[in-house]
Order: sequence, then C-alpha cells, then structure tokens
Amino acid sequence: MKNKPITLISYNRHKFTEYVHLFKPLPLKLDPLDPSFKGLLLEDGDTFTANAIQKVSQIPLDNQFVFAEDSGLVIPALNGAPGIYSRRYSGIDDAHANNRKVLKNMQSVTDRSAYFVAVIALKDLAGELHLFEGRCDGFIHTEEVGTTGHGYDPIFIPVGYAKTFAELGLEEKSRISHRHKAAKKLIEYLKVHV
Repeated sequence: MKNKPITLISYNRHKFTEYVHLFKPLPLKLDPLDPSFKGLLLEDGDTFTANAIQKVSQIPLDNQFVFAEDSGLVIPALNGAPGIYSRRYSGIDDAHANNRKVLKNMQSVTDRSAYFVAVIALKDLAGELHLFEGRCDGFIHTEEVGTTGHGYDPIFIPVGYAKTFAELGLEEKSRISHRHKAAKKLIEYLKVHV
C-alpha cells in the first residue's frame, strides 16, 4: 500500500486538513482534488449517502482510489435541519451566519439534542462503490464558543463533554468526530483491500 494515491473529492480545505490528520498512520498519499474539476461537482441528492455517491461518481479519475464525503448537522427539534443543507443553511456559504440561524431557531426549544453525520463513498480501482458512515451525538449550545474547527463546531457540544468542538481543538475533535468514525471504517477497509 506504500505511497498509493488516494484522492479526496472536495475543495473544502478544512475537510482536507482533517483527513490528512486522520490518514497519518497509513502509507497512502492523500491528494487534493485538481482545480480543473471544480465545475463538475454537483450535490443535489436528498440524503448524505446520495450526495457522497454523486460526488465520487462525477470525477473521471482512473487507476486510483477516490473518495468523497457528505456530512452535516441534524437537529431533530428542527425537523432534521440543517441536514443536507448544512453548508448553506442561512442561504449563503457562511459558517457564522449558519450558526446564528440555528441559534435563533433554537431560542425557544428545550430539546437541544443534535448529531453530526458523515457518509464516505469510496470508489475502488475496479470502479466499485463502498460506503462508510459515522455519527457523533451531542447538543446545541446557546451561543458560539471556541476558535478552532469550522462550520457548526462553535455551537456543537459532543456527548460526554462540556466544551464545543471549537473549544476541544483538532486533536481531540478528530478522535471523537463523525468524520473520524467514518474514516476509521474506511481506513480499516483500505488496510485489508489495498
């Protein structure tokens, strides 16, 4: 498996950084997606799984492993929102605006439970798809707290903690996150099949 290329189908630099950290133990070369593919990425599925499969199926990269992930925050009290619309919940691609909208919509809500979901779709050398899912349960804070991380990290408190993802730091967040749980399953698969 030494230095075999694997490409993450994403232009999200925060996501890429997290995967570089998660892939440290593997002798794989994690590559970012070439900018020339940018106009090809569509995400119009109605589930995290559909979006992950759609992303990984659109990029014509052969003779290597490619994977894509779709993830988001699910809040049962808001009928599952932001869900698959997590990135643009406020109407724009702005994390602070998204967080403010969630906090506003949660003002009179007593059930503050929430969870992050990540679904990874891997396309292997034969073009076959494999799916891996991770989930992290927690609660929505009443304000934005913390300076690390991205997205909804400043308002999400994972179960068993008194701090938001944005307060925990990358090392601790990576250990318990939905992305880590899905990536761990992906890594176990790659250890056996690459």
